[in-house]
Amino acid sequence: MAGWVGASRAYWVPPNLLTQPPASVAELAAYAHHAGWTGSVSGPIRNLGIVWHRAVSLPITVACRYVEWTWQRPMRALPIFGVWKLLILTGPGPQIADTVIRPALAAVAWALL
Repeated sequence: MAGWVGASRAYWVPPNLLTQPPASVAELAAYAHHAGWTGSVSGPIRNLGIVWHRAVSLPITVACRYVEWTWQRPMRALPIFGVWKLLILTGPGPQIADTVIRPALAAVAWALL
């Protein structure tokens, strides 16, 4: 029982962001393909984990890492913010903001809250 509790705790407790670097994309792929979380080398659960990695985990991780990289430095973030603001205020930007961006952000907020 203690082994299961320890393994469960290690699975659910997030890493310390100040001392532990995040896993690389290659490490995440290796985990999906080779880690012992299914207990077998192949099978439907392993295949589902690989599909999850490719369809959900990988795109979200890559997008979040680029957002993180962009916003870590003001000289990266400010030009991107300026271009975004310019696009939102000109041309089809206001219509896109009202019909696409606002409903998308509302859906994300609804899902998170």
